[in-house]
Amino acid sequence: MQRHADAVAGIQREMRNTTREETKSLLEGDDPETAAKAPESSEPAAEQKRELTAQQKEKLFQILQHRFINSPDHYKHRKAINFADVKRALEANPIALWSLSRMEETGGFPDIVAIEDDAFVFADCSAESPAGRRNCVYDKEAGECINTKFKGNAVDMAEEFGVEIWSEEFYRLMQTVVDFDKRTCSWLKTDAQTRSTGDALLGGRNGDHVRVDMFDARDHYPNRGWRGMLRVQKV
Repeated sequence: MQRHADAVAGIQREMRNTTREETKSLLEGDDPETAAKAPESSEPAAEQKRELTAQQKEKLFQILQHRFINSPDHYKHRKAINFADVKRALEANPIALWSLSRMEETGGFPDIVAIEDDAFVFADCSAESPAGRRNCVYDKEAGECINTKFKGNAVDMAEEFGVEIWSEEFYRLMQTVVDFDKRTCSWLKTDAQTRSTGDALLGGRNGDHVRVDMFDARDHYPNRGWRGMLRVQKV
C-alpha cells in the first residue's frame, strides 16, 4: 500500500507541475492534503481551456488506474469493470477528463464508485473534504453577504469543474462504503426551500454517526469544503 501511495504521490506531483497556470494559489493548513491547489483563476470559467495536453492525459490515466486497482473498497462490483473500457470512455469525452483533472488537482482523488445505466460514476474519494476546495461558502449569494476572505463558493466551483455537488442521499450512501470526513465537513446540494432560510446542508462524521445538518451558508472554515461527482457515458 505504501508503494502504491508513493507512486501516486509522485505522479500527482508531476501532474501539478504541468498545470501550474491552471491553479494559482495554495491552501495553507496543517492537513497533509493541503498540498492540493485551490481552483482560483482570473479567467471566466467559460473561457478556460477545458482540454488536457497529451502528457497531462497520460499522467491522469496513470493516477486513475493506480487508484482503480488499489482501492477496490470504493465499489464492490469493480471486478466486473475493465479499466480499458473506462479509459476509452474518457478518451471520447475530453471535457469529462478535464473535469476529473480539476477534481484531482484540488485533492479530491476521484475514483469510480458506481455504474448507472450506461455511465461510469466518479466521485471524490479523499478521506477528508478535498483540501483545495476548503474555506469556501456555499454559493455566490452567501459570498456577497460577507466581507471576510474565503476561497470561492461550492456551487460556482462545481459548475466550473463541470461536476455535481453530492446530495445528502449520495453522501449517506458513500459513508456506508468508506468513513469520510472524520475531521472535516462537506457542503451538500441544498434545496431551494432550505436555502431560503439562509442555511445550506453540511455533512460530516462523528465516530460511527453520519450527520447532515443545516448551517449558515456564509460560514467558511479551513476544515469545510465540498465533494463532487461526475457521470461519464460509456462508449
